[in-house]
Order: sequence, then C-alpha cells, then structure tokens
Amino acid sequence: MNAGTSGNSPPSSKRPSAELRLVVPIWNGTLLLADVEAIDGSGPLKEAFVAPGRFAGATDNSLTALSDFNTRHSDLILQRWSEEPPLDVDSDSDSAELSVRLASGKVAPHLPVGGAVHEHIDLGAPGLTWRLRVLRHPTGVPDDYDDDEDDPIDETFVFQFWPA
Repeated sequence: MNAGTSGNSPPSSKRPSAELRLVVPIWNGTLLLADVEAIDGSGPLKEAFVAPGRFAGATDNSLTALSDFNTRHSDLILQRWSEEPPLDVDSDSDSAELSVRLASGKVAPHLPVGGAVHEHIDLGAPGLTWRLRVLRHPTGVPDDYDDDEDDPIDETFVFQFWPA
C-alpha cells in the first residue's frame, strides 16, 4: 500500500504527512526494512549492521532494528514528516537516530526468505538521504496470555523519516 496524506488538511509539523501501520514478522529477533527497488532486485541490498549496544542500524537502502523480545510479530508504524518530529519517548522506550539513502524513496518491511515487496510508504522522492528516528516501545502482555498458544505482540516499532 502506498501511504499518503489523509484528508485535505496540509501537513503539520506536529503530525506526520503520511503514516502506514502494519503487523510485521520478526525474523530471528530482527526487523528488516528496505527500499522497494532493493527488495525486488533492481537495486543493491545489504543488511544494515547494528553496532554493539545499539538496537538499530542503517546502510544504503536498508534498515535493521533488533527486537528486545522473543516474538514472531510486532506492530510497525512508518511515518513521513516534513521536518524533524518532536521526540516523544517514555522511560520504557528506546530511541535511535540514523540517516539512510533510499534509491526509490519507498520503504517496506523485508523478509530475507521470499523477498516479496509488502505494503510500503512512499517518502516522495527517489535517491535522497533521509534522517530517521527509530523508536522501540514495549507493549503489555494480556492477562489471558497462553505461552503455548499465543504469539503476543510485545513491541511497537516506529520509524519516523524526514528530509536530511
């Protein structure tokens, strides 16, 4: 899905100009995002390195975030902002600021097996470098959680992009 501005109101510095919300698979404790051209094979794709002590990393066309839990799915929110968004982090959340160059300017979750392009957010311009903030928020486990039957969504990842 190509996420765009909803409604007729102009973008505001207090809210994103585009947002996409998904539930995505986590592969071996890792969430991967990539430029859609890199996923479909028409651009270079190399998994971003995450430095020791960090939970997120970026390289051209690729973003990596590490899960803090042994989960198979997480909520993912991708946002495009016209300028740096306000920092809204609670004491249980983690935050990282990075830069990434994107060939097509379209970002999607990526699974190393399959390689299909899933729903994506269109940041609007190809070949640009974007600043981004990655937020990792834990979510509560419901009281009726059954470890043998349930796969709880333990985290929400928010990727906030704005022009560099």
